[in-house]
Amino acid sequence: MSFRIGSPETTGRALTALGVIAISPDALLTRLVTADVWTVIWWRAALTALAIIAVLTIHYRGALAARVRESLSMPATLVAPLWGVGTIFFVLAVSNTAVANVLVIIAAGPLFGAFLSRVFLKERIRAETWIASFSILVGLIAVFGESFSAGSLFGDACALGTTLCATIAFVVLRRCENPSPLVLAAAGSLVAVILVTPAAEPWSIDLVDFGYLVVLGVGILPVAYALIFLGPRYIPAPEVGLIMLLETALGPLWVWLVIGEVPSMRVAASGALIVLTVAVHSVIAMRRG
Repeated sequence: MSFRIGSPETTGRALTALGVIAISPDALLTRLVTADVWTVIWWRAALTALAIIAVLTIHYRGALAARVRESLSMPATLVAPLWGVGTIFFVLAVSNTAVANVLVIIAAGPLFGAFLSRVFLKERIRAETWIASFSILVGLIAVFGESFSAGSLFGDACALGTTLCATIAFVVLRRCENPSPLVLAAAGSLVAVILVTPAAEPWSIDLVDFGYLVVLGVGILPVAYALIFLGPRYIPAPEVGLIMLLETALGPLWVWLVIGEVPSMRVAASGALIVLTVAVHSVIAMRRG
């Protein structure tokens, strides 16, 4: 797929920003569904996989099988289970803690990526990354500390699981030659379906919940994934990460407007610290790059 909106940089920024805006109601729609969490995960992942497969079938036509084989070769095939487990963690997180907590913890992902890149890719960690990591650690301790007293520590732990799965997946992708991220997203969604099938009750869902999940799985997620995955073709990864921070602000905003969930002052302050730290770190990386 190839799109152009002005210069390559403008194209990358526009695609990534549109993708982030598209995916920002994800947590809200997931929270609005009243079915049990395993059924929510099953339908969310199944509908997303089917929608992406339909798009890929139209785009690649007769070459889809070859593209799938290419994308699921080692080590890229490791991304699918990471994606599937990350999806499960995300829904569990949204169901067990405040949306602001989830998105603040996910925002810390780029710094986890720096350390994982050091371990697996032998990349040097620069001084500004150590400083940023300490700042983010302070913010995460504050978030987890409040959740410990509020009894929502499990949800925060699941959010951390989502972050780690996504971060490891992106580190793996950096070792791959030319996989299709959408093929891997579809495969990962199918992994999530398989993992939760024993606990899910797909046919017990009512029409209202199913409607929310159709909007999410067929409309929002495939479109958002496609736009966000196209961004790095035109702009560097630190700039993509910088734009992705918009979700940390937009996600809790939709939840506040629709269901009135307001983040605590401690979480808001911790989120501001983490977002500012990641933003500054991304700007430094862009200037250096």
